[in-house]
Amino acid sequence: METDARKKLLDQDQLEDQLMRRDCTFLLAFGLFAFMACEKTEPITPIDPNRISAADVVVVNEGNFQWGNASVSLYNSQTDEVLEEVFRNNNQDVPLGDVFQSMTQIGSTGYLVMNNSNHIKLVDLNTFKSLGRIDQLNSPRYMLPISQQKAYVSDLYEKAIYVVDLQAKQVVGSITAGGHTEEMILLNGRAFVTQVDSNEVLVIDTQQDSIIHRIKTAASPRYLELDKNQKLWVSCTGRGDQPSALLQINPSSLNIEKRLTDQSQAGFIGEIELSPNKEELYYLSHTGLKKISITDSLLSATDFISSQNRNIYGFSVNPSNGEIYLCDAIDFQQNGRIYQYAASGALLNDFSVGIIPGDVYFKP
Repeated sequence: METDARKKLLDQDQLEDQLMRRDCTFLLAFGLFAFMACEKTEPITPIDPNRISAADVVVVNEGNFQWGNASVSLYNSQTDEVLEEVFRNNNQDVPLGDVFQSMTQIGSTGYLVMNNSNHIKLVDLNTFKSLGRIDQLNSPRYMLPISQQKAYVSDLYEKAIYVVDLQAKQVVGSITAGGHTEEMILLNGRAFVTQVDSNEVLVIDTQQDSIIHRIKTAASPRYLELDKNQKLWVSCTGRGDQPSALLQINPSSLNIEKRLTDQSQAGFIGEIELSPNKEELYYLSHTGLKKISITDSLLSATDFISSQNRNIYGFSVNPSNGEIYLCDAIDFQQNGRIYQYAASGALLNDFSVGIIPGDVYFKP
């Protein structure tokens, strides 16, 4: 009898303990709910247009693929002020989109190429207010103005180059390319376009919107620059056992006049940019940023600016003063950083930007 009584007391104690735990859990959950219900979401505050127009540097933050977290950062090189989420803040909390690939400037209008969102957003560069968009694009990469009326848009998957009416903001045609197209340059009524998977630079008659020649290159041509002698430089990033290479092409004869190849096992030639006088060429390697003269016949053996364990994802050279902006994507998850260097290679400043900064543009 004593054992049964003790068991009943233990059962009663366990029941009271369970009820107490349940009540505590309920009160905790209720309190959390009440706190969340009382918490207010901060309203989006538009950024003053005076601060936007004073900022002279535009940072393209790609964002993560399919996460829709691309963004625009602005930097004022005179005051060092950084403005974040500029498009979203000045467009009533509308997100920029998925993968901000590149930007083209025509006057005071910026054309923001949204790769995985399949369109191009138009903005007023002085306010970053939306001015509309160009749809009916598959996976746009870069935009090249041909005239006040017309532009070309390269594409990753479409195997064609789009022809866009700038006034109507519409795709009005296409040029069959046969593969993935990337950067483009306009020269003397011809557009030169890198076609990555076919190892070619396409030459397009911009009056007829048709391909008139294909220049065979090294593996995976991607980046283009035009030097002071009107010679075309092509960066071919390589593929498999085919090494990276820098090519100099005569755009008149369409012949390759110089081929600089990195045969080393760890060799890599990525994005290229020219100095303001267009006499020196910078290129990304696995170890950092390298520099050569356009008259050199060998690649550089040393870094002009070492990567210093940073994840240098892209870079740009300011055409007005030669300053170099390196884009550090860090781990492709957290906010990236921009490192600003003088033309001499001396570090001037660094600042935080959005996720995966891939390029920098300088407002006119």
